[in-house]
This record gives sequence, structure tokens and C-alpha cells, in this order.
Amino acid sequence: MKKGDIYDKHVRGSKYVYNIDGIYYKDRDIKIPTTTDVSKIIEDIIDVRKENSGRIIINEEREIITYIRKKKNEWLPVYVGQLNKELVFEDIEINPRNLEIGSLWTGFLRKHGSKYKFSREGRIYFLEKIQSNTKSTSITYYVQNFNNSFLKRICQLRGRMQNSYNWLNAGSIWINEYGHMWTAITQDRMKYLIKKDVLKSDIIDQQWRDFSNLQKNLLNEYTKPQKDRRNKDKEISWYPIYLGKYEHQIQIDRPREPKIIYSIDDNYDRWFD
Repeated sequence: MKKGDIYDKHVRGSKYVYNIDGIYYKDRDIKIPTTTDVSKIIEDIIDVRKENSGRIIINEEREIITYIRKKKNEWLPVYVGQLNKELVFEDIEINPRNLEIGSLWTGFLRKHGSKYKFSREGRIYFLEKIQSNTKSTSITYYVQNFNNSFLKRICQLRGRMQNSYNWLNAGSIWINEYGHMWTAITQDRMKYLIKKDVLKSDIIDQQWRDFSNLQKNLLNEYTKPQKDRRNKDKEISWYPIYLGKYEHQIQIDRPREPKIIYSIDDNYDRWFD
């Protein structure tokens, strides 16, 4: 695939915004610039989009994707190129070194990473939102080659019984552009795993003490109690737990066709998890 080609795989990954000055992580009232020199990347993005600002997506294969307007309300995904350098952000670690499995994830928590889901039967899949001018729906595409050791880690963290597919609590995993994978578990589940010595409270406590103010603020926002979908009278808090670095290419059973978005502008975040 070369710069400017229509991107015909499943669109997923970390969401960033760009302008002529750089690339930024943006969520709600937070806007954090990368300290990396990304001038060549910006040049390529503008060459493809013909716009001095907009949005990009970077997936776990480090492919940079953007959307261009085809018609008034129709947008097409386009390949920009390969991310060939590390994006560094002050006070946040999206490519941590030597982070222990079972630790708190140290990077961005929303709009970050390619999102995949897992079923109660232990199958990993990609859920794609499909939109047309008249309706929207979702299609499930199963992963063909997910690494078994990572699946066991997910089962251990999310299952009611260790490594038991029969009692696996369905949920999501995220993989960012450097292969770092994490999932979310409830506060009650985390306490249980600490009691069973699967997670280490001393490591998690030390992490919190070492976190920057930005990391603490992002984690506090992420862990705010929210309504339990299965029990509206109950509130639950979720914690991001690191699963390790995933270095295997993910293949799904999706046909090769572009994911078209129908929108009046390029604010397409609502069409991606």
C-alpha cells in the first residue's frame, strides 16, 4: 500500500489530531502535543488530505490512516504511511519499557489503541460499526490467529475461574501502535486478584506514587464509578491492567473494502470505539 491509496482494511487505532505545528492527543478539554519532530509525517498527511488540520488514526501495525471527503457527506479512509518513529508525550508513557504484566497501564486511556473484544467463549473479534445514509448496525469479524498465551492472560484476569472459557466475562482489549495491550477489570475483580496474589498491590501502589499528575488525572477520570449495564442500581469502577507487548499480526475474516463514513465533517470519533 502506498501513500494516498484507499485503505480497505478494518479502520481502528489511536485517535490523534494534527495541524501544521504537530500531532496532538485530544480528548474533551485535554490537548497534549507530542514532543517528537513529526514534520515529515505532517507533510505527508497534508499532501493526502489537502487540509492543514484534521484527524488521523494509527493502528497496531503503525499504519497512519486519515479520512478525505469524497462527496458532501461521504468520507473515505486513506493510507498516509507507516509510523517510523516514536511519538513521545510529556508526563505520559505510551511506549513504556519494562512495564510488568498485571501493572496499571501507563498511557492514554480513551481514544487510544485498536479495540478488539472477546466473547464468553474466549474468542477474540473486531466489532465494526456500519453506517449508511438510512441506518447503522454492527458486524462481528473474528480474529483468526490470536496468540494463546495472551488469551490465557485475559481469561485469568476476566474469568471467574482461572483459564476457564466457560466462565469468562466478555469485554475488550486495546493494542496501541507499539504493541502494548491492556484490558479493563472492575475494582471488585482487582481486589479479588490481589487477594489471590495474581496482581501485586505493592507494585500498583508504587505505580500510583510514581505517576505524573497527568497520569493520575487520566486514571481518576477513567475509574469514576458508572452505572452497571446489567444492574442499573449498581455502580462499578474500571481499572486498566497491562497484558504485555503483543508482537503478532492480527488477521480477521473481514472482506477487503473501505469503511465509508457519512458525516457533515471529519469528526468521525463517534463511529469508532
